[in-house]
Amino acid sequence: MSNELSENQLLQLSEILYSGSKIEAIKYYRSISGQGLKESKEYIDTLYEQLQKENPHKFRTTPSSGCGSTVAVCLMIGYFIC
Repeated sequence: MSNELSENQLLQLSEILYSGSKIEAIKYYRSISGQGLKESKEYIDTLYEQLQKENPHKFRTTPSSGCGSTVAVCLMIGYFIC
């Protein structure tokens, strides 16, 4: 897989995927490889799976409940108290 990309390009793709942006990774891969959308998506999906197996701790995890949910709950409690 990495034989068609430079080490720097593969590192850049990896960082994009670690940040959680597969679409950006596909766009970047298309721009550096000249491949079509289908081929680029397949390449990125394969790379993503490989990186997840090798470095699962590097991927950004998204909490199931974020700040927005916490604020909404606090507002609802405040509404009912008043």
